[in-house]
Amino acid sequence: ADHCFRTGRVSLARTDHDSILEHLAEQLLSQDYSLSDLSTFPDSALRTASLLSLGMSRNDISGVLPSSIECLAGLRLLDVSHNKITHLPYALTALKDLQELNLSSNRMANTCNRNRMEEEMCFPMELGEAMTGLRTLLLAHNKLSWVPLP
Repeated sequence: ADHCFRTGRVSLARTDHDSILEHLAEQLLSQDYSLSDLSTFPDSALRTASLLSLGMSRNDISGVLPSSIECLAGLRLLDVSHNKITHLPYALTALKDLQELNLSSNRMANTCNRNRMEEEMCFPMELGEAMTGLRTLLLAHNKLSWVPLP
């Protein structure tokens, strides 16, 4: 113990190290995985309930955002720009504290179904009503003709 005090070094067993890192990750307020060549959301990001800001821009995320994003109830900023996202899950409506959502430069589009003559939507209809705290919504460089906002 005296040696650790004098050198300022502490040696931890592998299991102790992992649990400390896991604990620290749970306390993070901001995580940025931009330019990380990711194709999915990291589990660690989706398990951090205290997260206020999540940056996932310029990756290779495609399709629908994970519905487990609803676990980030306190999230205020979500940047998923410059990916290949096509749809948003209904679970996104659970993010009542979200203030800024950057969806620019993705593959979101409204397409018309000629057989039923109704719009196939990439946005949940309830999104506009549920996200009353949203102050910034960035949608540039998508193929959207309309967005369901109140």
